[in-house]
Order: sequence, then structure tokens, then C-alpha cells
Amino acid sequence: MRECRIVRIGDVCKQDRATVKTGERTDLRYIGLESIEAHTGQFNDGELSKTPEAPQANSFRFGTEHVLYGKLRPYLNKVALADFEGKCSTEIIPLRPAPELDRRYLSYFLRSPLTVSRISEKTAGARMPRADMDFVLGLEINLPSSAEQRRIVDILTRAEGIVRLRREAEKKAAELIPALFLDMFGDPATNPKGWPMMRLKDVAAIGSGNGFPIVKQGKTEGLYPFYKVSDMNLPGNEIEMGVANNYITEEDRRVLKASVFRPGTVIFPKIGAAVATNKKRLLKIESCFDNNVMGISPGEQIMSSFLHALVQGKNISDFASDSNPPSIRKTTVEEWMIPMPPIELQSAFNSQAQSVRSIQSQQSAASATARTIFDALLAQVFHTTGTP
Repeated sequence: MRECRIVRIGDVCKQDRATVKTGERTDLRYIGLESIEAHTGQFNDGELSKTPEAPQANSFRFGTEHVLYGKLRPYLNKVALADFEGKCSTEIIPLRPAPELDRRYLSYFLRSPLTVSRISEKTAGARMPRADMDFVLGLEINLPSSAEQRRIVDILTRAEGIVRLRREAEKKAAELIPALFLDMFGDPATNPKGWPMMRLKDVAAIGSGNGFPIVKQGKTEGLYPFYKVSDMNLPGNEIEMGVANNYITEEDRRVLKASVFRPGTVIFPKIGAAVATNKKRLLKIESCFDNNVMGISPGEQIMSSFLHALVQGKNISDFASDSNPPSIRKTTVEEWMIPMPPIELQSAFNSQAQSVRSIQSQQSAASATARTIFDALLAQVFHTTGTP
């Protein structure tokens, strides 16, 4: 970092809580928290189109001079810059930086991992955590000259542009297998190719995991990975499960009476809010998982790649009960009627899907590398005295 001074955010930035009352300024676009993507600094276009034009509560007015900071659940890192005037949920605070503070520079500071961590730590334990705005405004920030801020913003924007391109490439690669599936087999819901229909339990085994006491957790190596729902979020586990936070030995497995699920099993959350995340993953090796997870293991008539693609196209919330919390019963999944094309066609699909997965893995690795570089630049700019 070149010559700069250290200031409190509150010395160069103010909260701008200009209230728009319910029913007023219907000409302004409304932004809710769901309209801002987590961690990316971008608006979620799909949700943006769904936000109500007539919110049922007061809102804050914002413009192109503000940084929009989502204070609810600050660990989600919802920070955005609008290029339009609008009104937003009161869970979003419009921050107005002084002339000497570039709003893009401020937004990158607020999105940097260490800043997010520090703010989140102040809300630990709260059921609906909200950022303490006095604490946020009390944070110190390196404030170089305006020209230097613009130079830094240019570097970070370029680096983030690479992250965005990698994410888009990763997203497009992820769309290949579903497109291939539909081309070869048609939509399972309508079965246009007229394949025989069978109950899932007649071609696959469905099972839940086992209890996993804390005393057995914490091993970083062992014969079997023991997955939890949270492991599905680990880098590298976007498609196939290759990394675990916990492992167990064969002796542990016997004591726990844990079931071992073979490679090719498709797993997903079976209880609670995690069901709505609609995550599905494929086991790469023999594995165990806890009782918040359910697995479908293919039999002789169905190949794992076909099964995985079939489940990927299914919203698992359709299996869930209306109870609170929602849960998925084994018997419900077992009765799912699925099309069964010949095994030879499934095999052809499997070969092509493996090639596509190789591309997906490459794109995921490239995306993770770009993100790591970007986060390292953020740390260098805002938490060291080095110059990028």
C-alpha cells in the first residue's frame, strides 16, 4: 500500500436512512435482501424481478452514490453498488461515503473476508444475527489518495472479472449433463420417449445415515469418510464427495453400527432447512454419513450417472413433509416412479457424462483458484501494508 492514512469508516462514511413510507414513491425499484447475491457484490437478477413494487413496510431510499450493506446475517456478505435510484429493505443500510472515499473501494473493504469475519464475530450466537452498525462504522480502513483508491479498485475489478468469467464457465459446464440427459431420455416428468416406469425401490436401495456422537468426531483420517450435510458445501464437493471433515476407522464403524454406502450412491439432506437447498452429491468411495442425510444406491438395472442426473432434475422438497421442520421419509422416496431406459443407453450416457464431469472438475478448480487469488488481493490491500 502506498502512502495513506488510517481512519475510522464513520469518519468518512455515514448511514443514510432516508425513509420511504409504505405506498410512497412507487416509481422507485425496490431491493430486498434476496435481491443481492451472497459474496459476489452482484444483484441476483432472477430475484430482482420478483421483488415487490409495493413493499408492506417502510424502506430506505438509495442512489448511485451509496453502498448497499446487508446487515442481517452479515456472514452472507451481501454488499452491492446500484447504478440506479431505488428503495430498499430496512435490513439493507445505504452508506454514503465522503468525497475522499471511493464507494467501490469501500464496498471491497466491506466484502473482504477478514472484515466479514470481524463483523460476524460480533453477532455470534444470535438467532437472527444483525451487524452492529456502530461497530461497522468504528472499523479502521486504510485511506490512500483518490488516485490510489482508483488504481486499487481497477486491480480488484479486473481480478473479480476473472472470478466472474470462471463462475460463468463453471455454470455452463454444469448445464451440459442435464441437457445431455434430456436429449437422450426426455423429461422424466412426461416421459415422451415412452420408457417403462418403475418404482425407485425396485431398482435402487434407499437408506438413511447413522447417529454420529461428538466423541467420535474429529478424526482427520480413517478408512471411511463420515459425511454431514455441511460437507456438501466444502470446496471440491460440488458434484462428487471427495473431502470430509470427519473420518472413522473400521472399529469406530462397528461401535457406531454405521452403514457403509458404496460409490455411486446419490446423497441429499433429509431434514430441516437444508432440504430446501436441494443439494445432491455423488459418493466417490465407500462412505458413511449421519442421520440428517439420505442416500440412494443404484441396483443392477440403473447406472449411477443416470441415477445422479435423474435426481439432479428432481426438487427434493417434493419428497418432504409439511411438518416443521420438514423431513423426508424413506417410504416416500421409494415410491417415486421413474423412467427406465435400457442399460445400454444408460451406459452410453455414462461415458459421455464422465467426459463432461472432467470438464466440470477443471472449471471448478479454475474457479476456486481465481477466487483464492481475489481473496488474497483483498487481504493484501486492506489488512497489510503491501501494494498489489
